[in-house]
This record gives sequence, C-alpha cells and structure tokens, in this order.
Amino acid sequence: MDNQDLRDFRAPWGSQGNMIEGDEVPGDKRKPVFSFGALSASVAPAFTAILSTPFPPSGIPIKFDRTLYNGQNAYNTATGMFTAPMSGVYYFAYHMHVKGTSLWVALYKNNVPATYTYDEYKKGYMDQASGSAVLELKEGDQMFEFVI
Repeated sequence: MDNQDLRDFRAPWGSQGNMIEGDEVPGDKRKPVFSFGALSASVAPAFTAILSTPFPPSGIPIKFDRTLYNGQNAYNTATGMFTAPMSGVYYFAYHMHVKGTSLWVALYKNNVPATYTYDEYKKGYMDQASGSAVLELKEGDQMFEFVI
C-alpha cells in the first residue's frame, strides 16, 4: 500500500455512518499526527534488560543489572528507571520466573502504578509471570518495576 492508497482509503466512522478521509483526524480538520518515516534503531528509545540475581528487594525499583540493548541509554541500570527521551506511545513488557515465593510486581509510571502482576507460589513448582502495558509518555516521564 503506497501513500496514494492511504489517501484514498475511507472507512465508516460513528453511528451515523459518516465517512472520513484518510488524511483527516476524526472530529478535527487538522492533519494527522502520524508520518510515513521509519524510526531507525539509532533513535529508538527501546531497551531490553535482565536481572542476573534472584529476589530483588521490595519497596524500591528493580535494578536490572544487565542490558542487552539500550537505545538512547534511556534505561539507567543504577536507578532501575527508564526515562522517556521523547513523547510518544510506548510498549512495556516484563517476564519473570517464580520459584520459592509468591510474587507481586507493579509497573510504575511517574510513581503511580500502571499495572500489577501477581503469581502465587505453589510448593515444588516453577512458574512464570508476565505483564505488559501500552502507555502514552511525555518526554521525561519515568517508568520502573517494583516488587511489592
């Protein structure tokens, strides 16, 4: 699909069946807020980090001590905080192995919980817990995980 195809695309909108043009923003006649440029890896504010030791302390941000990727160095291993270098929509995902204790973890945005994950320990079993969230961040917003 090229740019002309996108401009020609029309879809039903609203209960009245009104149509919008492909270059319109619903309810507003401004140009859309998207663009057709690719986001290169050199400017992508993304990271992958792991925790190499078990049982992080509760009550403070989890400090993932090994980064596999840290575009724009937005994740700080010393503080456990990700700071958004630009405004936009971000996807966060986390995965944990659980054995020996129950786990309750939260993903925080600017010191406010955005989502929780709980896993109850079952003796003799290893389990996995995961969580994710799509969040709109402004430049300078901070994200971290927290064991409760």
